[in-house]
Amino acid sequence: MRPRLARKIVARVQAGQVRFSSYSRTEVEAAFKMEGVALTEEHLKPWTDRATEVQRKIKLAAEYAPLAEAKRRAKDARIVARAKAADEEREKIRLLEAEKAQHQVAVLAGREAFKQAMEQGVDELPESVRLETGVPKLDEALKGGLPLGSITSGLDMATTPDYDAMKVGELKALAKERGLHGYSSMKKPDLIALLTTGQ
Repeated sequence: MRPRLARKIVARVQAGQVRFSSYSRTEVEAAFKMEGVALTEEHLKPWTDRATEVQRKIKLAAEYAPLAEAKRRAKDARIVARAKAADEEREKIRLLEAEKAQHQVAVLAGREAFKQAMEQGVDELPESVRLETGVPKLDEALKGGLPLGSITSGLDMATTPDYDAMKVGELKALAKERGLHGYSSMKKPDLIALLTTGQ
């Protein structure tokens, strides 16, 4: 260490103008030794206070370590719970979509069965046939046990409309009537797909 720097360090320490970050304790001790000045505990107070504070923080960290671990485990548990809930929600959606697809298949099969019955002049279907056309009025009449021939315009209601011949406004109106969603901004091909599959 140069004499000039040593004198500067000693002067600043004696005047109380330094912090523990200004110089290291080793530098201060070397400067006082070089200048032949007695180094007192008061001179070293910034560094002893710093050491005490560091020890205090270390002790606190050790004391709060179990609490921090408990918080970490609680956080991990919440993450796992959210992931499980998300998986359950996805599974619920998948089941609903599968149920919706099965219902659509049943509707199409029911319409085809009704159409064939009307074309063949059959007035009653076997009890084993579960007919579901997707048209509330028609389904209600069929469940009531009425003869097929007594259902006015039943064939027209039960058969699938010619979507290609319909205009976009008509397709949207039909989608609204069926309670479908997301059709307002769709173009004609998408509307046809929505009306055909119901999803």
